[in-house]
Amino acid sequence: MSKLLTTIMPIYNTEKYLERSIKSLDHKDIQIIAIDDGSTDKSLATLYQLQRDQSNLKILKSNHQGAVNARRIGMQYVNTPYFSFVDSDDAVRTEEYVNLCKTLSTKNISVGVGRLVVYLPNFNVPLPAKK
Repeated sequence: MSKLLTTIMPIYNTEKYLERSIKSLDHKDIQIIAIDDGSTDKSLATLYQLQRDQSNLKILKSNHQGAVNARRIGMQYVNTPYFSFVDSDDAVRTEEYVNLCKTLSTKNISVGVGRLVVYLPNFNVPLPAKK
């Protein structure tokens, strides 16, 4: 089965958060594209260690050019119906994320949103009650 969602994660010197962040995205419907943006800590080594146990993790490397450039690089590798950007210090509530994409897919809706809530008229989106 192909993946439903790709998460693009720029990484720069966030080794202490990576395990939590990457493991929060361990789901059969999610592809993770992690772009190490020239980290000088052990972020890249941590990614390779995590990749051994997590088959949905693709690692790319870039010279330090910033998160925007890293996201652009990651976009070139998206081959799923949906994508999102996740920061390397985030932990994601994966089931809610995937359920949202499944609902949007069922209704044939494409939405690009960042860090805000979108209300679609006459459409019940399965978002959690928590803010």
